[in-house]
Amino acid sequence: MARMAVGRSTHLTKEEVAREALALFDATDSTFSMRALAARLSVSPGALYNYFECQSELIQAAVSLVWEESITDFLALVPDPVSDPGDPVEFLIGAAVCGRRAFSRHYRIAPYIVLPPPQGDSRLAGSLAIFGSLLESAGLEGELVGQAFFAYTTYTFGSILHRSHRRLASERLGVEPDVPSFSSADARPDDAPPASPATLRGVDRVIALPYGDEEAEEELFAVGLRRLLDGFGVHSRVSEWAGTGRAVAH
Repeated sequence: MARMAVGRSTHLTKEEVAREALALFDATDSTFSMRALAARLSVSPGALYNYFECQSELIQAAVSLVWEESITDFLALVPDPVSDPGDPVEFLIGAAVCGRRAFSRHYRIAPYIVLPPPQGDSRLAGSLAIFGSLLESAGLEGELVGQAFFAYTTYTFGSILHRSHRRLASERLGVEPDVPSFSSADARPDDAPPASPATLRGVDRVIALPYGDEEAEEELFAVGLRRLLDGFGVHSRVSEWAGTGRAVAH
């Protein structure tokens, strides 16, 4: 049995340490430290190393908790992703949207999704098997599966990182994240290549998209991901999907 930590009435667990680490990230934009975490848990900093060998391992565990939230949200949409995954495009978009939502709730830890996953993570391995099977069912195989998955994860992670860094930068610099107005036509230099007014309006709409307009951002994200998957030949099986009520983003 683990020895009781000084100043505590209950035994500290590995999951409690990870959850408190995530809570610490959520609570402050200051630099994360083992000392600050230990203070929250009423233990000495050295006690934390009984549960995690190093700080990066602890942060990996905290990031995994956010992914767990994402999976829980996704299972509300697709209760049986192994036996009944449904349409591959809607599955992939739904999974990405749920991941983006989860890291939006925990945006301060979002930059750490770039850390490598823990060795022996069976949940991750199972998820990757499902993704691979879905892409195969859509007609992809071999290297093309790897290329499509790379593009998919890069697009999704890039969106998560962009959103989190935008919010973090705004907080730390004390500036509003919104772009109040911007006119590509008015600011366009004389030597710029020609573009139609409709194109310029489309670009300006994205640049000046109000921060916090989750619905509009999510719609643009889903549309872009759908086009990306379509470029790899991953198409929706509309006839099989219609009427299920499980589509999540269009």
